[in-house]
Amino acid sequence: MGLALIGFIEFICLIGLCVGIIWTVICFFKKKSKRKPLIVFASSICIMLIMVAISGTLYSDEMEQQAKERAIEEQLRESESIQESLDESNTNVHSETENIEETTKITETIETTQTETPIEIETVSDITVENTIGETSVKSNNEDIIDEIFYEQILTDYSDYIGKRIKTTIIVSSCVNLKDEYYITSDMDANRNTLKVYTEAENNFEPNEYLTVIGSFEKDGYEYLLSDVEIIESGENAKNNWNNELSEYLDYFKATAEHVTYDNLMRYPDSYREKRVVVAAVIEDVEPDGILFNGKIKANMDGNELLINDGREIREPRLQAGDSVTIYGFGKGLANVKVKDGSGLFAETVDEYSIPEISIRYVE
Repeated sequence: MGLALIGFIEFICLIGLCVGIIWTVICFFKKKSKRKPLIVFASSICIMLIMVAISGTLYSDEMEQQAKERAIEEQLRESESIQESLDESNTNVHSETENIEETTKITETIETTQTETPIEIETVSDITVENTIGETSVKSNNEDIIDEIFYEQILTDYSDYIGKRIKTTIIVSSCVNLKDEYYITSDMDANRNTLKVYTEAENNFEPNEYLTVIGSFEKDGYEYLLSDVEIIESGENAKNNWNNELSEYLDYFKATAEHVTYDNLMRYPDSYREKRVVVAAVIEDVEPDGILFNGKIKANMDGNELLINDGREIREPRLQAGDSVTIYGFGKGLANVKVKDGSGLFAETVDEYSIPEISIRYVE
């Protein structure tokens, strides 16, 4: 049982607890039987206590597992470091042996053919120059390449950037400072993927703060990582970098996004998930934002229903009912729509169907 499910059950129990209290008070004043509300009240408390105990156990197990994984990773890193040291030592020994052999050959040549000594010296000099140039060329080819690029493009086209050092700007979501691990999270891209930016020291940046960073990009399972990170700018300078990178990214987005039909979104929802798409639609209804979540936006596309998710960093221009818009965004698969008989938490579901969902990146 996942922590998210347990949290949901605890939330339901909390609602049941409130309902039980209110029901009991009403029955008290109306002088009716309090048996049912008390059962609801007691059941909610019992279930909530059980869920709290289970979640505590799961959380402890998860933290223990994470600690084990970090220990294993540290051992692997130490083993790799030792192996690299051994390889480097072997290379140096081999190189020194070759130099000794080459020096011996040259000495023997000089002793046996003294009349040709200047030529031999020039030949040795040429070889030295050629080797030096070759080493410089190899080192240059192996130098890290730094690309300045909008970080949502890095996560979307991640295969193009794995193993490279990247310069990009992020918006801080949170700072995590553990005993042996420090990183900044950023989940501001339209697909809500999270980038972990690992640093050598603790971080105390505020949420929504802009940072320009340089780091080595990797993808580990479903996680996107920047390691060996250097934070080079923050504040207004970093915000200006973000705006410049975003402007270039939108040009790239509009040039590479696919014009897709409603029928294709319905038939191939997974194929278009997190893919750049362009759709034309008319906004029909915009729900107000809630405490935790943005309001849903319903639109009409080719005479069919479309759900729109607006997670832009700056949600402007705001969409309103009646707007005819061209949306550049990402496919989000299919959303489940439930038709209720009435309103309220306990309203009965009378119909249920699926419609395509789009996450906005840019609107015209």
